Amino acid sequence: MKKKKIIAISIACLIAAGAVVAWLAHPRRVVVGFANTPEFMYSRIAQSADAENVEIRKVKNVKEYAGCDAVFTFGMGLDWGEEERAAVQKLMDKGLKHMTLMAPNADNNISNLDSTQQYTFLEFFDNGGTANFRNALYYVRENVLGKKLRNGAALGEVIRYGSDVLFTKDSDDLAFNSVKEYEAYYREHGMKPGKPKVAVFTSIISPFNSDRQYLNEILQGLENVGFNVYGVSAWTQKLEILQEISPDLVVVFPHGRFAMGNSQALIDWLKTRNIPMLAPLTLTTLRSEWEKDPKGMVGGFLSQSVAVPELDGAIEPFALTALEEENGLQVFKTIPGRLEQFCNLAKKYVALQKMPNSEKKVAIYYYKGPGQNSLVAQGLETLPSLYNTLLSLREAGYNVAGLPENLAKFKEDVMQRGALYMSYAEGALGNFLTSGMPAFVPTDSLTKWIEKTFPASIVDSIRSHYGKEPGVYYAYEQNGQSGIGVPRIEYGNVAILPQLGTGAGEVDFNMVHGSIAVPSYPYIASYLWTRNAFHADALIHFGTHGSLEFIPGKQIALSSNDFSDRLVNDIPHIYYYTTANVGEAIIAKRRSYAQLVSYLAVPFMDTELRNDLAKINGLIEKYLSNSKDDEQLSLKIKAEVLSAGFHRDLKLDSVASKPYSRTDIQIVDNFLSELIYAKIPGGMYTTGVSFSNDRIMRSARLLSVDPIAYGLSYLDLARGKISNEQYKNEAYFRHHYLPIASRLVERLQQSSSIDVTQEMQRLGVTNAELLALEQNQRKMPADMAAMQQAMARMAKSMAKTNGAAPHPTAATQPPHGPNAHPGAMPPHGQMDQTQKPQGHPEATTDGATGATPPSPDSTHGAQRPATPAHPQKDPSATPDAQKAQGHPGMPPQHHPTNGANTNTQHPGTATDGATGATATNQDAARNPQHGATPAHPQNGGNAPHGAQMPKGHPNTPAGTSATQHPGGMPPHGAKGQQEAANANAQGNAANTIGEKQLEALEMLRDGIAKVKHYEHMLRMSPKIELTSLQNALNGGYTLPSPGGDYISDPQVLPTGRNLYSINPENTPSAKAWERGKALGDELIADYRSRHNDAYPRKVSFTLWSSSFIESEGTTIAEIFYLLGVEPIRDR
Repeated sequence: MKKKKIIAISIACLIAAGAVVAWLAHPRRVVVGFANTPEFMYSRIAQSADAENVEIRKVKNVKEYAGCDAVFTFGMGLDWGEEERAAVQKLMDKGLKHMTLMAPNADNNISNLDSTQQYTFLEFFDNGGTANFRNALYYVRENVLGKKLRNGAALGEVIRYGSDVLFTKDSDDLAFNSVKEYEAYYREHGMKPGKPKVAVFTSIISPFNSDRQYLNEILQGLENVGFNVYGVSAWTQKLEILQEISPDLVVVFPHGRFAMGNSQALIDWLKTRNIPMLAPLTLTTLRSEWEKDPKGMVGGFLSQSVAVPELDGAIEPFALTALEEENGLQVFKTIPGRLEQFCNLAKKYVALQKMPNSEKKVAIYYYKGPGQNSLVAQGLETLPSLYNTLLSLREAGYNVAGLPENLAKFKEDVMQRGALYMSYAEGALGNFLTSGMPAFVPTDSLTKWIEKTFPASIVDSIRSHYGKEPGVYYAYEQNGQSGIGVPRIEYGNVAILPQLGTGAGEVDFNMVHGSIAVPSYPYIASYLWTRNAFHADALIHFGTHGSLEFIPGKQIALSSNDFSDRLVNDIPHIYYYTTANVGEAIIAKRRSYAQLVSYLAVPFMDTELRNDLAKINGLIEKYLSNSKDDEQLSLKIKAEVLSAGFHRDLKLDSVASKPYSRTDIQIVDNFLSELIYAKIPGGMYTTGVSFSNDRIMRSARLLSVDPIAYGLSYLDLARGKISNEQYKNEAYFRHHYLPIASRLVERLQQSSSIDVTQEMQRLGVTNAELLALEQNQRKMPADMAAMQQAMARMAKSMAKTNGAAPHPTAATQPPHGPNAHPGAMPPHGQMDQTQKPQGHPEATTDGATGATPPSPDSTHGAQRPATPAHPQKDPSATPDAQKAQGHPGMPPQHHPTNGANTNTQHPGTATDGATGATATNQDAARNPQHGATPAHPQNGGNAPHGAQMPKGHPNTPAGTSATQHPGGMPPHGAKGQQEAANANAQGNAANTIGEKQLEALEMLRDGIAKVKHYEHMLRMSPKIELTSLQNALNGGYTLPSPGGDYISDPQVLPTGRNLYSINPENTPSAKAWERGKALGDELIADYRSRHNDAYPRKVSFTLWSSSFIESEGTTIAEIFYLLGVEPIRDR
């Protein structure tokens, strides 16, 4: 018995030993951790792993590294301190293999893999895809950790996809290096001959670094509605691939600009091809969390996925994909119910491109007050504007049968058939409903539409608020059937509808202004009728603004629980919006998926009080120009103040015998400045109708005066003729520069043409300065010239296509620089005001050379119409960012070598569709702006608006040969040699011109040259707007544009463009930062002056989106400054 036990124990030991030997011969799987890894990437890695060989583990902190054999930490956004770095190093010393990926902070770049191991791992990892991720993990096990692979697994070769490839839904790892390769494959795998093409571009979330299911669903969904689909993952060749595909529609899942560094070329191409760019959103949060979030999207992804793509003209920020929990991983999925909606929307955009205008159905919503109140829109004569729009549609071939033949009858029609009634007008509403004028929607149809459109939870909320369909408001019976009335007027295929009150039985103000969380049945029924009964192909909201975009819900990235999303649904939406309210325009753009088409703000005029106040203004100027107080002069000023009654407005004393103090006189001076230089509205705007000539001239004058005055003041500062204190002082600026600029602009407006060179000489600019200015502008790179030549061709093509109303291509846009803001005043400050500027028309000699200025009545051809800038530049912006700060529809600007952001425009080019101006030289091809002409007098060519070419050259005496150039061979003979010597001397003088001086000269030159340009843009904008509306209805691309008051920011001209907000990467701009600091100092100084020199303890701000956008973030800059923080500019 004992022997048997021994044998049994021996056998058990042998079995155990055999198991140990087997275990040692068959190595365990290794544990590889990933820390701080994006969820979408971690999921793809985990799905690619071979669990028999490698266990993938998500590690949340450094303590969890200890349970891993190797850890790869993503450095982007990594919050490590010395303690964490020391802990990682300690684990590495104990045998942990570690590598940091993409570490912007060099201190966090910790690795103990050798260079070969790092390189090989990254070869697999960076290319991505299932096979590469799996092999990367195999490589870590076998070559980094030294463990053999199990179960016959073998390390494969790297699949190198390249940075610019096309992909297909058929295989997760299949990629094509060219469009030709892809099409060869696609023809054998589902391409439909003759069907429209859509290009789908991914960004940082690519088909190879994240799970693929959602992308495959999107590609399949677009194929299901009739597209041939091209999936593209590209970094360096996006634009080239897009051009080769030449699609009918672009879909991009954006993260920043589409073609960073080449954005203008993209915009040019989209306009030439005239196709929209849709930008649906990929949400990097769990769908369940997003659905609960009232904001929808915030932070960096909001900037990079919405705000920045708008600079390219992207539209439709439609939430399409989000993360879902699946098998313990977070993977991207298309959001239930939204893929079909988006694909139908894409299909309808392309349908608009193909469909004859006569067959298109268009629904136009207008905003009006109740009863007989007229139609309302900010700054717009709404009834005549709407009528003009309908007339333009008729001219374009739309069916508007029944449209009254005159405005009076149209107004009568709208007031009778398109009325809006509040809850108190029961009798009038009843008569209206029974008259047969509204469209009748039976209750069963309304119920079916609501249940099909809204989620069940929203349907329940509507019914709990208003009862069962059709509710009470606008409900009635027709032929024994219950239903609801939808006010509308149908003119053939165009229906115009009043936007009804959002509530029913609520406070009427809330009903009108869209502050009710659950819209009423009539409000909902109107939009559902438009889609389901009228079958609109496009939707227009006419004028600023309605209530749709203000129905409570998510701020951005709307869900199917948001009414705005449900009501617009899959219909292409156009919003005709004033450029003067860009803040709320962006709300409309993002919350109702609108393609904006901007319209002109009201015309502006000055107060015409300059002559009336000339006497007192002159006395004040005399007083302030002397550093010593003059009591007698102060008493004279006070007498004028008391006579006019200004002391009551300013709360100054009325004792006639007591002189005003210098501070009092400065208060009066500021008050008079507001009266004299205030810009006041000069009437309303009517769509399609240019302002009167007087209004155009006044508005253009207000646009032109400040830039020229700034140029003069900055030039004097750069020359050392005035101090920095004088330059910053508003009073000094008003008295010494604004009058000069005002007189100059008034004279130029009376001239048929402008000779910029001669006007600059008249203002005291020397020949050496002019030569330096010309030499500086020749530094423009050749690629800019090529790009602008393409823009010129586009302008010519559009002009031919559209006749007298060219589409607002870059050729019709004013050449503005990123920091132009002529409406801004210089910073405040006190100074010694005894020094006066030199070299202006009032001076008898040139301040630098002693030359007598030319005769003031000699004018010639205007050179480049370019926008001046305030001297405070943005030195940090890259060329691409600078274009974004200005407007993306504009060509790149030249910037001086110090990086200062100037507004230089270069020699003009191209046939202008409106003016017929042509270019004849290479430099001229660089700037196809309206009115652009060659800057160099030897080059010839025609100038716009009847302008002649400049005669003479800064260093070429009048009458000499046009071939004589300072860079060429000297003329023959003693006289020629003397001229050459003079040219050389002036060339040497030009080399001494400083960068600030060049900036000032550019500002001055551009301000003079643009006087006529502003007039032209104001005249052309009404026609451009109508052309843009029609182009949007054709499923076309609308050029992007900044918004705001065109007097303070001329970049908004011409109108008829798609407004954007800001460039988040460059806000606050350098200019805004300087302004913010000045405002912060003023705020503190003012408070201390009123509180015994004490500092404020708390400061509150109310932020308005429009002022924030128009000022490039000045309010945020002021807050930063008061907090004691400053933006760090890395580029």
